[in-house]
Amino acid sequence: MSQVLYGERSWNPPAQTVELTEERLRRGGRTTPLDELNLGATAEAYRRGYWPGGGGAERPLDRLAESSGIVPLTRVTGTTTPLKVREAAAFARAFGELAVRRCGGPGQVAALADRARAEGVPLWIARRLAGGPAGPVAVAVDRRLVRVDVWGPHAPAVRIRAPHGFHEDVQGPSKGCVRRSAGPRRSSCSGRSCASPEARWRRGCRERTGCCGVRTPRVRGCCATIVASPC
Repeated sequence: MSQVLYGERSWNPPAQTVELTEERLRRGGRTTPLDELNLGATAEAYRRGYWPGGGGAERPLDRLAESSGIVPLTRVTGTTTPLKVREAAAFARAFGELAVRRCGGPGQVAALADRARAEGVPLWIARRLAGGPAGPVAVAVDRRLVRVDVWGPHAPAVRIRAPHGFHEDVQGPSKGCVRRSAGPRRSSCSGRSCASPEARWRRGCRERTGCCGVRTPRVRGCCATIVASPC
């Protein structure tokens, strides 16, 4: 039987109690495997004395209540799930220590943080891998921050940013500017016009099924089209 790292009890059968073990997290009748949670991002923030929240926000551990409260949990998809517990600080300590152990210890957590800094992508953002001609290509997309990062072997990292959102029919840098960089090279697009002929931004007509993409410059005789879909 797995050791209980954090547990709650109640005489009320319908009560949504929380239990954390080495393999799973249970709230009421619902169980979440730890593999579905982003333990690396949690462990890295915990080692610095913080707790990760939604969209990359962080809260100091000493600001978590010793009594009941909401503790956000970061999933491997990059989203955050709020969890209501009776002892927020105790649960965060138990889950943080568990995350560090599951990642391989403090040394491995530090290595994950160094890798994230080298990639230029925070640990809480989900990474997806796709096969490429020279090896696996990593793609990290966050729709809320409107950012796309793509990197792989033997090619410069491609980064797309639209900090004010993207509106195809609006001109001007304050309402629809898209910044793109391929290694040290940078360019910007506003609406349908682009400052660089190498960057072509397109968007689908339907909001829910449309997608946004940009064609990267040629690197060693090849180029790529990056598509970020809302699905």
